[in-house]
Amino acid sequence: MGGGRSLPKLLFVTARPKLETNIGRSETARVLQALGKTPALRVLDLPPSVKTAEDAARIVRPRLAAEAFAGVILLGGFDVVPAYKLDVLDSAARQALEAGGLDTQDADGFIVWSDELYGDRDGDFMAELPVSRIPDGRRSDVVFAALQAPKFPPGQRFAVRNTHRLFATTVFPLVPGREGQLEVSEKYAPEDVPAGAAAGAVYFMLHGSARDGTRFWGETEGGAAYEAVAVENVPYRAAGSVVFTGCCWGALAMSPPASRARPETPLRPRGPEASVAIAYLKAGALAFVGCTGSHYSPTQPPYDYFGQPMHQAFWAALAQGKQPAEALFLAKKAFAREMPHGRTDPFSRAVEVKILRQYTCLGLGW
Repeated sequence: MGGGRSLPKLLFVTARPKLETNIGRSETARVLQALGKTPALRVLDLPPSVKTAEDAARIVRPRLAAEAFAGVILLGGFDVVPAYKLDVLDSAARQALEAGGLDTQDADGFIVWSDELYGDRDGDFMAELPVSRIPDGRRSDVVFAALQAPKFPPGQRFAVRNTHRLFATTVFPLVPGREGQLEVSEKYAPEDVPAGAAAGAVYFMLHGSARDGTRFWGETEGGAAYEAVAVENVPYRAAGSVVFTGCCWGALAMSPPASRARPETPLRPRGPEASVAIAYLKAGALAFVGCTGSHYSPTQPPYDYFGQPMHQAFWAALAQGKQPAEALFLAKKAFAREMPHGRTDPFSRAVEVKILRQYTCLGLGW
């Protein structure tokens, strides 16, 4: 567990029969045995009657109130521990958008997958504890590697930005590491990534796709898509790496996005061959942090709105020694304190609420 290091008191939430279906009975037994032998860890096994995230949260909440946990880790994909289909807007905010004809301008309709409900101790639908998720991808090697991820080793760093995302130049100095520069795509492509380079502290500020998790794109000066990094660039071993992305749907562990999911819609897992995020977990990354929906980037100097403050706060917390799940939790608190970051029109307010609520941490995170 955790590369053999000491871990804080953490609550793992899973559903054993469903996890067995996805990764195997003996493999699940090995995982639960390892968790049970680690003194600081607790496991909550959800009953078969749980169908929704709200059902699960009602079971988790008393445990959070009864014991002082540092964080919560969901073990399994959405088909094991349900994700919450979250409308990030309250009725007043949605009405304001509808009045201006802006409610359809967001690719997700401001509806995203969220795991924050599992860190909610008081029932207000806001997390009081950091939450991370280890999606299984229906492969035991993904789960094993994620659980064994060692501590983040500062030193190596790797970053690529879209040529039109200049704000990333203000974020990159906060990415911990002595080596590596911020590469720019349209001029940087998968074949330009040296073997093993995309490890350590990794920052991607690129385009993503709800349908294709195997690659991220930059773009040309003319606006055409330009492939920047792909799943084959994920090192075979990326032990302890921490990846933070501003890529749309970059941390979407299962398809479809929340806005397209209906009660009868089957949830399809993404394995390491189909997702950059899951490939990193299989390679031993400690965390992959990103969005479950479309991301919004600032385009006007000094770039201190939309995604930039979240990016800066995360890397600053990590550089101060916080673990990734905790760093994201603190970044969200810092982001929320300053909302709406100078932009008060209804659409900008809605965008910032979306950024706050959709960022998620995949992997052990501690």
